[in-house]
Formats: sequence, structure tokens, C-alpha cells
Amino acid sequence: MIFVNQITHLHRAACGPAMEVLVIPLFLAGALLAGAAYAAYQIIRQHRQKKRDEERRQQEQEDAQRRRAQSGVNEQPSIEKIVFDPIRSKDQALEDLVRATTFTSRQMIVGEKIVGIEEVPSQIPADDIMIRPMNGMGELPRVLPKAQMLPDDMFYAQAAAGQLPVTEHIEHVSLTEPVWGKSRKVLIVVQDISMSMQEHNRIRWAIRLNERLIDRCSKEDAAYVLLPFSGAPESPRTARNEPERGELRRGLTRVLGLSPTGTNIDAALAAALSHLEEQEYDEIRILLVTDGTEGVSGLTVERLKKSGAFLHTVVINPQHDMLQSISNRYDELRD
Repeated sequence: MIFVNQITHLHRAACGPAMEVLVIPLFLAGALLAGAAYAAYQIIRQHRQKKRDEERRQQEQEDAQRRRAQSGVNEQPSIEKIVFDPIRSKDQALEDLVRATTFTSRQMIVGEKIVGIEEVPSQIPADDIMIRPMNGMGELPRVLPKAQMLPDDMFYAQAAAGQLPVTEHIEHVSLTEPVWGKSRKVLIVVQDISMSMQEHNRIRWAIRLNERLIDRCSKEDAAYVLLPFSGAPESPRTARNEPERGELRRGLTRVLGLSPTGTNIDAALAAALSHLEEQEYDEIRILLVTDGTEGVSGLTVERLKKSGAFLHTVVINPQHDMLQSISNRYDELRD
């Protein structure tokens, strides 16, 4: 407004009041045109950036497919890759990731039922007793008293032949089998906590992603298994119910504290596979979150194939061609 007043004052002095009526509208019209031109420039710039990103993603996919065809590392045809648009906020990108995440399932044992009774030898005195031939000289103290009264020649002859009668206490044991309930959803997250995750606040975004994933598990009453790793995998943290999920969520900053060691993606995936195989899940689905560039051994790749595991990889910032080639779903979250 000060600038407009100065212009008006100058034109009053130079041209008089008659020109003042024309100068102000012309100046305002010029300012509006300049603003519109700048807005149009920004829209065109974003559109061109988006087009370049789409072309780059298409080229990356073609390059990855060509590398897979040449190496034959992964024969799985359905790999979904999403690179989040940098124009969108990371919060929106995290929400999209949470919606795209799928659960492992595990059928739960809710009880047991008796299917029979079995008689087995008891180590302690029991009400039921059976008489049987002795099994070796170690059972001589258990020979029936009337057999011990036999003449020596007859006693030792029957002992040598294993024919002396002994007492055996019997207990009745119930034979049971499990009663299976409905399948329980489980989410397995393999989270990188190497020192490189400190760059560009990547670990902060990883914590926010885990918070949202735990919230989704709460809504769907799913168990949450978090396996942090750096140079080596740590022990899994499992939250099976709402109190445990709440405790894990509040402690994420501590649980995901950065480690000064490297990034061993291969060992982390192998540990996740071992955990899932030991727990006998109905299917194996793993969510891997990392910024590492290390490779995965052929042995681990083969284990992923044999187990039929569904690997969902979220790479924060750098592209990882190897992980893209072995993942069923591959997302990139840019800094």
C-alpha cells in the first residue's frame, strides 16, 4: 500500500489528478496478471515434475524386469511397486502404506477334548496293579513273594528265562487333541534400526509408520510382532492384546533406538522366516522396512520361495533393485 501511494503521489505531481484515475486500476490489473502467471507456472511445473517421475518409474520397472530376466533370481510374476509422489505429504504416504499392509494368519487353540484313555506304567504306587514277566535282573526286588519261595534251581531257571512274575503299577492317562478356534491375524514387521536411519529423520518416519500399524492391529484385534535389526536381528517383540499393544506403542522410541552397527538385511529376513516357521503360521507375510543397500543371499531367497512367503518391502529413500526383484510388493518412501 505504501508503494501504491508513492506511485499515486508521483503521478499527481507529473500528470495531475486526471491521470490518477487511470494509474491505480492499471497497476492493480498488472499485479493480478503477474499473480495468475506465477500460479500457472507452479501448476505447469508440478505437472512436468509428476510426468518426469512417472517416466522414471516406468523406466526403473523396465530395467528391473530386464535384470530379473537376465539373472533369473525371481520367477514370481506379480510384483507391485509404488513410488510415493513427492508432491504428497509423507503422512498421506504412511496412511496409504498402512492400508496396503496385509496380515499373516494363525489358527488358535481354544481348548482340548478327550479322545481316549491309555494305561501306562506308573512311577509311583497306584490303585491299579498288573502282573507281568520280569524284564531283566534289575527287577528282582519286584518279584512276587510266592515266586521268591520257589526252590533255588527253579527260581534261577525262571529268572534266566525272564519268567518270574513282577508287579506293575498302572495309571490311566487321558488322550487329548486340540480344539481349534478361528484364525488370528498377525502382523510381522522387520524394522531397520541401523545408524543410517538417523539421516533425514528416517527413523522418526519409521516410528510413525509402526505407530499407525499398531493402531490398525488394535482395530482388527491382530497380534503385532516387531523384529528390529541392524548388524544382527534382535529378539522379536510380540504384542498379543490391547494392553501389550499399548505398551509396545508407547515404547517404540526405546525399542527402535538406533544401533551403531551395519545393516544385515539377509540375517533379518532369515530370522523372520525362522520365527514364522517355528510358530506354524497358516501363511507367511513379512513387512520389511529399511534404508539399507545390502544384498540378500541366495539361500535366503530360496527359503522365501520354498515357504511361499509374501514379502512386502518399504525402502526409505534409496532404490534397492535386489529387494525389488524378490519382493511381492515394493514401495519407496522418499526423503
